[in-house]
Amino acid sequence: MLEQDLIYLSTFGLDDPLNPDVIDSIQYITYGHPNNKDKIQANSQGKKSVTVRMVSGDHIQTARAVAYACGILDESEGNIDESTAIMEGDAFRAEIGDYEEKYDHKKGYFKVEFKDISYFANIKKKLRVLARATSEDKFILVSGIRTKQGIVGMTGEGITDAKALLCANVGLCMGSGCDVAKDSSDLIIRDNKF
Repeated sequence: MLEQDLIYLSTFGLDDPLNPDVIDSIQYITYGHPNNKDKIQANSQGKKSVTVRMVSGDHIQTARAVAYACGILDESEGNIDESTAIMEGDAFRAEIGDYEEKYDHKKGYFKVEFKDISYFANIKKKLRVLARATSEDKFILVSGIRTKQGIVGMTGEGITDAKALLCANVGLCMGSGCDVAKDSSDLIIRDNKF
């Protein structure tokens, strides 16, 4: 039986704003200058010198909004195809094809070996935001980029980030992170400022 004679009281929303230093940090990492307006001055062609990717467990709409707010996705680029720039973890794993996790005894960390790396390479070129992602997705992304001779700096703070932090060229853990993540990192950001 449906509820009847209800009285509407209110609606509320929660806002979890970005840390103020995140936007400038993303711009600095991406363009070599903390001010988005000056990216042309920072790089004569205005090209990105580093590709920043966000891997999040959040809903895809939340991840999209955060990525635009902090500059990982920039509407001024004009050529963003959101269907390939933003993916969910399930779609990511389906698109990259078969893979196997193996321990590299020479390097001392786990890595992913792809049956056909070209599937991953096609995704990597365009991917900027991975939403509804698991720790395995983060690890696969880091390992795949390294396999394609990329250099990866990665932040993490949870126990599930440990494998990806070890696999990254530079693992960065926030000071508020757990001990396992800190032990798996190369650097600890003690003041939690991205």
